[in-house]
Amino acid sequence: MGDPAGCVPHITVKTWNALRSEDVRPFFVIGDPRLYKGAIPIEVIEHPSQAPAVFAGALPVLPMKIERFEELTPGTPFPASGAATMRRFSRS
Repeated sequence: MGDPAGCVPHITVKTWNALRSEDVRPFFVIGDPRLYKGAIPIEVIEHPSQAPAVFAGALPVLPMKIERFEELTPGTPFPASGAATMRRFSRS
């Protein structure tokens, strides 16, 4: 997950729409599912191995909650999103 307030969610939506019907290796997103709701179908997964089964019909999302999500404004730096990214990668 990049910065949820940045362009990554928009690029992810466009990429999934372009590739979902193609014969490509499926991908999944690590992030807050709320970033994609309403834009495209999503499927919350518990493990990356579940991505291929849902990829053609929904964007697979490995959930990572963003605290204070309702304060997030696309295109505006948001300190809580950086903290969420650091928490996710510090567990790896």
